[in-house]
Amino acid sequence: MRKDIISKIKWTSYDYCIARDSLELRRWWKIRFMAVVLQDKMKAKAQLKSLYKQLEEINWAIFRKYMETYPVSLISPNISTVIPPAVPHLHLKYGSINRSTLKPLGRPCIPFHSIPQTAEAGSAGCLGSNGMERNAVFT
Repeated sequence: MRKDIISKIKWTSYDYCIARDSLELRRWWKIRFMAVVLQDKMKAKAQLKSLYKQLEEINWAIFRKYMETYPVSLISPNISTVIPPAVPHLHLKYGSINRSTLKPLGRPCIPFHSIPQTAEAGSAGCLGSNGMERNAVFT
């Protein structure tokens, strides 16, 4: 069953890539493809999501089956890190970091006072290879 799902994933991934590339060609060359191409891409993406979910469920079932057959003392520390922790997930939101704990990283990379302001209006100031400023006047 796993092999069937994996082979379906391969073919669906191929279909998805073909549909995606067709849409990119449409954007680049301004060629109008029918809405079928976009629908194919959306179908392939939904099918891939479903297939990966099925494969994940099968993998977890196999993992649990083998975990139950071995006593906990025989499980290596590497495998025990795969088991999800019992701690609930922390969802960080904007503004949840305490600003008093933040420290400045130091001085800025380019101090504002050291940026030369000598370029005239209508010219583009450029630094040459020797560090001297060259101005190119546009007419």
